[in-house]
Amino acid sequence: MNEVYPPPGYVRLPAAALLATKTWFPQEWEASDPGEPSPPEISGDPLVALIAGGIGHQGEPTWRERTLLQRAEPYISQAIKRLRDALFLGRLAVLYFPDDSGKAREVNQGFWATASANGVIERGWFEPWGSPTASGRRYIEHLFVSEGALSALLSPEPERASYLSSNLDVSSRLRKLGRPPRKQEAVKDKMRDFISREGMPALQALTEEAMKSLFGASRDTCRKARQELATEFSTE
Repeated sequence: MNEVYPPPGYVRLPAAALLATKTWFPQEWEASDPGEPSPPEISGDPLVALIAGGIGHQGEPTWRERTLLQRAEPYISQAIKRLRDALFLGRLAVLYFPDDSGKAREVNQGFWATASANGVIERGWFEPWGSPTASGRRYIEHLFVSEGALSALLSPEPERASYLSSNLDVSSRLRKLGRPPRKQEAVKDKMRDFISREGMPALQALTEEAMKSLFGASRDTCRKARQELATEFSTE
């Protein structure tokens, strides 16, 4: 695999996923590092593409890198899911450079809700013209994000942290009421998890169709669940 050099001020998408993992799961990431033991031969690692793209060197990853990524895989998967949510919501733009003009094009945020986006963050490229032709020819573009925009996404927000703390108290009290599980309650729990990651304004910004896809319920159920949560939070 030839090494891909990001333009100044940008990082490759797999590198963004690794940085997100280190930021959101710092203790788990540190605990996954094996240090510098004697390396046995390992082959067939499914994370080779992510390692090569994220760590950024050319050739095969070292044993230490392989082991670290294998141990941290559950947290990387969670970070990728969270990052993909942010891309779908438009909180971070993914760009590619189709020619030597230096002008970037943005990947449509709706793309991240489709099956075609599966695995794209890990490998760091996509096919803007779709699958390969019958002749086997394919056209791919490597994907990047702005360092500044990524830093803003990963930076802690004190106001949001305070807001989320009060919301988690609300969630705890509601669960103690012992109401029987219902579809709407299940959707509200999913929405609380969403709010803990993205904030209430992001939930309010979702269309009903987007909520239907994200929370696995009808538009009417999602709309009512969101209205109830908005009322609960406004009374705090």
